[in-house]
Amino acid sequence: MRQLAVVLLMTAGTALAAGDNLSTLAEPDPARAATGVEQGWLAFSVPVRAGTRSPCCWPGQWNQPTTMECRLQDEQHSHGTRQDSPLTASVKFYAQLREGQVRQLLLAGPDCPVDATGTQVTELATVDETATLDWLESLARSGRNDVDHQAMYALAMVAGDELLFEIARDPGRPDELRRQAFFWLAQSDSEATLERLTRLLTPEPGANPIPR
Repeated sequence: MRQLAVVLLMTAGTALAAGDNLSTLAEPDPARAATGVEQGWLAFSVPVRAGTRSPCCWPGQWNQPTTMECRLQDEQHSHGTRQDSPLTASVKFYAQLREGQVRQLLLAGPDCPVDATGTQVTELATVDETATLDWLESLARSGRNDVDHQAMYALAMVAGDELLFEIARDPGRPDELRRQAFFWLAQSDSEATLERLTRLLTPEPGANPIPR
């Protein structure tokens, strides 16, 4: 069972560019907060798993990164981490909202500059860990490639292995969601996780089939 916790907003989180239209909302559930924001960006910080590298955005091709910066006023085509990205204990989520629906999801580490000039940003003062995981899983199940892959990437950063295993072995969840859970479990540095994953991928006769 997931542990219920309320996480205070990280004061060391990514700083927005000066002059932004920034407001604060006292709603710890990102899903409920999103329904109350018609347009703009929803922002909040959460702790991440040990060994997580700091994500950011960069212009140009994904394999030719230059200056690292997320610009909320532009569409981001290259986003993620590099081998030389520093480790981080927290990330800040930026969810672009239109009519209460998430259209884009970005993750930024504390060292990632975020330019929000000309955009409306609503920042959550606190965030509920369990509600955040539920919200991310619902986005991962959305079927929209521009959102679901980023949501699963975020889940892999935030969630423990138990949730990913829960998703991976559940035949009631969409196959694509289960495939992504297998993918992120396979990226683990934990020998115990990889051994458990190997056992799951070689099930006994009659067990739930693994999505291909």
